[in-house]
Amino acid sequence: MFAVGVFAQGPVSSPPAPPPPDFKEIQETYKEQLGEIREDRTQIKQNYTDEVRTLRQNMADKTLEERVEAIEQLRARRESFMQDMMAHRESFRATLEQRKLELKDAIEAKRADMATHLQERVSDENKQRVVEKIDQRFDALNEKLTNHFINVLDRLDAILLKIKVRAEKAKTNGADISAVEVAIEAAEEAIAEARTAAEEQALKTYTIEIEGEETLRANVGEVRQQLGDDLKGVREIIKEARAAVVDSLKVLARIQNVNDEVEGEEEEDEDATGTSTEDNDQ
Repeated sequence: MFAVGVFAQGPVSSPPAPPPPDFKEIQETYKEQLGEIREDRTQIKQNYTDEVRTLRQNMADKTLEERVEAIEQLRARRESFMQDMMAHRESFRATLEQRKLELKDAIEAKRADMATHLQERVSDENKQRVVEKIDQRFDALNEKLTNHFINVLDRLDAILLKIKVRAEKAKTNGADISAVEVAIEAAEEAIAEARTAAEEQALKTYTIEIEGEETLRANVGEVRQQLGDDLKGVREIIKEARAAVVDSLKVLARIQNVNDEVEGEEEEDEDATGTSTEDNDQ
C-alpha cells in the first residue's frame, strides 16, 4: 500500500492524500468485534436455555390451569429469544457491511496497484483486462459463498433450537435426556466453530501478484488455488456442524416419549417434530 502526494504549484498546495486503510488493521479490528458478538450470542442462548429449563422444571407439580399459564410464558420467552437472535444477526451483518465499506478504498488501491503492474509487466492488453476481471471475480465469489455459509449456519441454529425444545418437553414428561444434551452441546460448539471460520473468511481479500507475462497464468492460478482451499476449509467445518446437528436429532429420536405432549401444550410448537436438516451447504 502507498500514498501518492499531490502537490500544486504556487502558494496554495493540497495536503498529501491519506493512505488507504490497512487490510490487516481492519481485519484485526473486525476479529475483535466478532469476539464480542460471539460472547453476546452465547449469553443470549444461555439465558434462554436457563429460563426455559426453570419454567419446565416448575411445571411438574402445577395444576392444569397453572401449566397452561406456564406454557404461555414459554411461548412468550421463545418469541422474545427469536427476536433477540434476529436482532443479533442483523447487528452482525451491519458490522460486516461496515468493515467492507472500510476496506473499499484499500481494495481499490490494491486493484490500481495491480493495474499498474500489469501495464508495466504485461504487454498484451487483452490479458491485462482478463486478469483484472478475474481479480474482481475472486472477491465476488468469496462474498457470495461466505454469505451462503452464514445463512446455512443460521438455519442449523434454528433446527438445533427445535431439537432443544423437543428435548425439554421430553424431560418434562420424565425422560432422561442426558445423551441428547451432550449431543446438543457438541452441535452448539461445532456451529460456533464453523461460524467463526465463515465470519473471518468473509473479510478476506485476494491479491494477484504480477511478476511478468511468462508467469501470469501461474500467478493467477496460485490465488485461485488459495481461495479454493480457504472456501473448501470453511465448507468442511460447516459439514461437521451439520453432522453434529443430525446426530443430535438422531439421539433425540431414540427417546421413548419424545413426541408425547405435555398436558395443556398440545398446540405449542407443532412443527418442531418436522425438523429437517436438509440444508444445502455446498
